[in-house]
Amino acid sequence: MPLVEQIDYGVLLKEESMEIRQYEGFNVAEIKKEGKNVMDSGFNDIFRYISGGNESSEKISMTSPVLSEIEDNSVKTSFVMPKEHKFEELPEPIDKAVQIRHVPKGIYGAIRFTGSWKQEKFLNMSGHLRLWLESKGYEIVSNAIVARYNPPFTPPFLRRNEILYEVRKKENG
Repeated sequence: MPLVEQIDYGVLLKEESMEIRQYEGFNVAEIKKEGKNVMDSGFNDIFRYISGGNESSEKISMTSPVLSEIEDNSVKTSFVMPKEHKFEELPEPIDKAVQIRHVPKGIYGAIRFTGSWKQEKFLNMSGHLRLWLESKGYEIVSNAIVARYNPPFTPPFLRRNEILYEVRKKENG
């Protein structure tokens, strides 16, 4: 049983470490950081928000995974807000770079793996997932999203990592 709340999803298709999932809508606090090697740079900003760095000084429970969406020259780091918090009730961040956003319901392809958070491993797993999604007739409609479920002090062989892509079924010909 997880120590913190995890994002809910339903599995539509599973083969080995890859899945097609249905996520219901959820809320996130996120920040976008520019530059290379910024995978962890937004974590502390959002952690301050959930630790009371908001206009209500409200503490918000940590959830998992931490999501990092890789864009051209930036990374958007997001914490999923606990289900008990409705979007309109989430406190405003003091740091205006932190944004609150609702992620609508969607279908995602996912691959799960363990190990350290090295870029070459993420690229390798992402490639496997892309090929599998193509073979199943899905089109990728988002950037890669890295989902990390464990704190950095967790031994690499016990870490749960995932790559996610929002997908849609390809239309026939």
